[in-house]
Amino acid sequence: MRIGIMTFWESKHNYGQLLQAYAMQKVLKKLGHTPFIIRFKRISPLGARKLGALIHIIIRALKHPLQGYRRFIEESFDPRRFNEFRSKYLNFSEGVYNSIEALNEAPPNADAYIVGSDQVWSPIFSVSFIPYLLGFAPKGTKRIAYAASFGTSKLDIETSNVFKRYIPEFNAIGVREKSGMDIGISLGRNDFSVVPDPTILLSPDEWRSFYREEKENSSDNFSVFLYTLSDSLLLDRKKIFKFVKSIGRYRHVSANGDYSSPHFLTIPQWLSSIDRSDCVITNSFHCTVFSLLLNKEFFVIPNAGKLEGMNDRLYSLLEKVQLQDRFLFEFDTAKINQLRQTKIEWDKVNNILKSWREEGTDFLLKHLGKS
Repeated sequence: MRIGIMTFWESKHNYGQLLQAYAMQKVLKKLGHTPFIIRFKRISPLGARKLGALIHIIIRALKHPLQGYRRFIEESFDPRRFNEFRSKYLNFSEGVYNSIEALNEAPPNADAYIVGSDQVWSPIFSVSFIPYLLGFAPKGTKRIAYAASFGTSKLDIETSNVFKRYIPEFNAIGVREKSGMDIGISLGRNDFSVVPDPTILLSPDEWRSFYREEKENSSDNFSVFLYTLSDSLLLDRKKIFKFVKSIGRYRHVSANGDYSSPHFLTIPQWLSSIDRSDCVITNSFHCTVFSLLLNKEFFVIPNAGKLEGMNDRLYSLLEKVQLQDRFLFEFDTAKINQLRQTKIEWDKVNNILKSWREEGTDFLLKHLGKS
């Protein structure tokens, strides 16, 4: 079956975004399908962005020149080599779609369309979520959501009304967070399922084989891998860095609007750095996922400020694997040291992930079949 995937894929710095897209395609191929990502252009080139956004970028660069320089490097030279990753590992539609109108006029030919995963249904982003409701799909074509995330635990009335126009057309809906189930009920559907992120559908051995095949994985070992992302207000930033430095050799990598780190790792190097660290500290959902998959001791620091609503996806994940105590509502060094003395029961976690992986695969088999 030819399957068109609507998801995020354009990032120059968000590792999780590209890895979930890669995993979604990989899993569908394993089931015998022919998947491709629909090249819907969600992000405008730097030069085409609105004046207000450009002014904001310039002001930030003047206030923080070193971070401004790192942003320039990233925008201009692709130091993380994400374009190379896209070319090598992702299949795309022949056409490029720069607007929802273009999608509606000539949608890519497919037997089914899948939206997800990632926060494709989030109303808090500056770009519209409407294209990801698959309204462009020809009548009678199968529409499925897989691990779609709303990025919030509640929708306002106006946003709910938009969803109510499109949701009835979906054949099946799998959401990534438990809160998505409640949103589904508020939209008039009680048949939403909670399914694992596509990255969880691939085994730890598959992920290790992937980064090792690239032969560019890090050979360095670290006491701590610290990964921070987005323009989120990091609570207790000074405490976090003081603690990390006190443990031993560490590597800090930042992304998605956070330019506090000088390191621009490739995707295999990023995965390898997690795997070669004794402990991971992060506010990233996908970094937490890979810490679990690769059985790394980890701690999750919450997002704050305007991105506080994104914490639900993290807490929902930790609740699933019964490790809620690893979510640090405040950065308490004494609590962390105490938790480090309590070893994670990885056999138990791995069994939960294995069972969940089977549930996710069964969801796809039920609604798409196997070719």
